[in-house]
Amino acid sequence: MTTDTETLTVPSLSAKPRDERYELWERERRAFSRLLGELLPQYRGQYVAIHGERVVGSGPEEVDLTARVLRDVGFRPIFVALVTDDPIPERIPHVRVVAEDAASLSR
Repeated sequence: MTTDTETLTVPSLSAKPRDERYELWERERRAFSRLLGELLPQYRGQYVAIHGERVVGSGPEEVDLTARVLRDVGFRPIFVALVTDDPIPERIPHVRVVAEDAASLSR
């Protein structure tokens, strides 16, 4: 009896290709980090919205600011963050447990 074997390639573990919207959002996030030193004196303790690598709005409430800016610029990538002396974590490591895997972990 002969068995046919199929050779499978190992999938890449790198991130999915990023789309243009993500790249634009990432550009705004980097602009916020770059501008933070200049923003602190004027906006400390407030949220700012970044679009086109510049501040397009500010306010005490994140959701209100986001809604206001999106009304002004349209549904485009913006970055909204609190201006504070505490650094923003670049990435928070985490583990994602899929439901199928969760059952096997509890055994």
